[in-house]
Amino acid sequence: MTQSAPHRAKRNLTGPITIGVMFLLGLAVFAGFWRATRSSNPAPATATFTLPSRSIRVVSFDVKGAQRDRALDAIDSMKPDIVLLQNVPTSDVGRIGEALHMSRADQPDGDVFYPSQNFDGPATPFGNAIYSRFPLYEGRSIPSRGGSFGVWAVVVIDDAKVMVASVRTTDSSSSVLGTQEPKEVRANELSTLVRAHDELGAPPIILGGVFAGLDAQETWTFTHFGPTIAQRDDQRLFAFAAMGSSWLIVPVSAPNDAVPGVCAEVSRR
Repeated sequence: MTQSAPHRAKRNLTGPITIGVMFLLGLAVFAGFWRATRSSNPAPATATFTLPSRSIRVVSFDVKGAQRDRALDAIDSMKPDIVLLQNVPTSDVGRIGEALHMSRADQPDGDVFYPSQNFDGPATPFGNAIYSRFPLYEGRSIPSRGGSFGVWAVVVIDDAKVMVASVRTTDSSSSVLGTQEPKEVRANELSTLVRAHDELGAPPIILGGVFAGLDAQETWTFTHFGPTIAQRDDQRLFAFAAMGSSWLIVPVSAPNDAVPGVCAEVSRR
């Protein structure tokens, strides 16, 4: 009896230790999300949704599997105004912004990031990000029942407001699909994106991201945003202009060996 008591005490500690470890892991995830600054301030009342008078250069790039530093150096050398990234590790949001010389993490109109919940659920350690040389406002997750699949914000260029969005739609690598087919989930995401854009009044928008395996029907859904203005593999870039206006679009070649993404320069026609 006297020898078994210590063993019972040791076994009884297993539960609290496990809970403690889980708590610490939760804190680490929460801390990562906290460090990934999100912009939620409203845009200035003087700004209106319209195409900017100056041209802007936009890059959309999936950082997964890339030689990160080399790719970021290449993107920075292209001197973009807006960078839309996918699969950004939560802990790297600030560092990537600094490498692009675009970090606004210490400002109210900061970098915009949200985890890709459509792949690993609420605690997903990577997500979609938007960086900009111009102020970003009203950054938020693109709504979806299956978990966030993208993030968007309002960029203010002089007094012109334009929406920008970084998206990664669901594919078969998602761990939260359950019994659903990737195509079914992806179709819902695309429909949600179009509907949410309409509910905002269909403002001008630049949209980039990973749209895996779009078939003809899914591509048709995106006629809402007009034709693809740049594409490489599953990476696509769209530019939608409000009624009565149109973009002038000039594709820009990216260094293929370092940046497997897409780039375009857009301006008011």
